[in-house]
Amino acid sequence: MSLAHIKRCLDISEKDIAAAVETREACKLLLDHVATVAAANQGAPKLLLVLARMATTACDWVDGELRIEMVGDGEVTVVELMSELGGGMRERVLPSFSINVPLAEFTRAVERVPHMIEPLTTKVASPRRVVFTASQDVRKSTIPPPPVEIGKSSLYDGPMGSHPPIAPSVAPAPVAAPPPAAGRPPGPPPVPTGPPKPPPLPPRAMPKPKV
Repeated sequence: MSLAHIKRCLDISEKDIAAAVETREACKLLLDHVATVAAANQGAPKLLLVLARMATTACDWVDGELRIEMVGDGEVTVVELMSELGGGMRERVLPSFSINVPLAEFTRAVERVPHMIEPLTTKVASPRRVVFTASQDVRKSTIPPPPVEIGKSSLYDGPMGSHPPIAPSVAPAPVAAPPPAAGRPPGPPPVPTGPPKPPPLPPRAMPKPKV
């Protein structure tokens, strides 16, 4: 499974997600790669699409209730994936990992596009901690949803309705007119504007001296 094409989280495709959840090893490979390339305002909430797919029938290597905890601050978020087996017993589904993205970027994406985490549901939500869960019955009865189309503005942190920053446009430099082609006669002389100037006066005759 090659992930060289994923330079940032925005590059994660539906094909990548489907291939990752097939096995524990493939999923860990993708999540490790995400932890390496993730950066703020580069579409990190796409990670939630991977975690949500783990809560469907596409992922058959998780037992019990799937529990995903995200704890973070304004710079880093730590992700833990666990399964609850009943009787207060929990086990790690995959090793925890951290990404250099604020937790608020994920919570804001869920606020804008709530269905992006389905069939996961939000169990705990606070400024420093979020918990998503999916019961065993939900996981075993929910087929993978159609690909979720998410606008890029929903994957960036910022005020509601804002858009990702756009590089300022630069006006093109004026282009000089090309010189006339070789062998082509020059164009007509410029036409004078305004009233014509009167002709110059003749020289004035000098009187002859008296003898």
